Amino acid sequence: WADDPRGPLFLKQTEVQPVATVGEAEFLLAHGTQGIWTPGGSEGDLIPIPDMFETGNTEAVDGLLRDAVAKGIKMVCVNPDKITVSPSGTHTYVPGLLGIRYAELGGEVKYFGKPCQDGFQECLDTLQLDKASVAHVGDSLEHDVQGANTFGVASVFIASGVHGKELACEPHTSPEALGGKSGEMLALFEESGHTPTHVMPAFVF
Repeated sequence: WADDPRGPLFLKQTEVQPVATVGEAEFLLAHGTQGIWTPGGSEGDLIPIPDMFETGNTEAVDGLLRDAVAKGIKMVCVNPDKITVSPSGTHTYVPGLLGIRYAELGGEVKYFGKPCQDGFQECLDTLQLDKASVAHVGDSLEHDVQGANTFGVASVFIASGVHGKELACEPHTSPEALGGKSGEMLALFEESGHTPTHVMPAFVF
């Protein structure tokens, strides 16, 4: 992430050491889409990826991905999400899109994060809770709701998130107004194959 302390912190916590070339790499780590880390691991060592975060265009990194495929190394993608919603309401593009592109080019991808089940179990183990005491909150039917359904916990679908335009739902939409869109929501759930146990227009705390 550019201008975000989580990037260097993530590298430090995982003890991953960035390298200068694909030839030196043992694997690709996809944990953001705004830049490529080079040796050193500080903010000054982040090479920006033009346009991808804002547009989803992977052209700027396709050469690197092709080189990695040719070398036969795996990509580890720690966020399968493809699209997210920024605080301003615009869509931005995140690491799952890199995973999809790498697979399209012939590479092998290992995903961690929803809808994968390991993270759900880790949360329950850490919090010492059972499934009946937990609800997973998220705005992606493909990732949040599918993950919760597969794992067997309740899900709270946030309708104003990545599917907000499809449902004409915004964060200020009232629960009553959202209830009037039940037909549209049921059609969307059926199309995706993933139906949540609960629905809210927004998640505010």
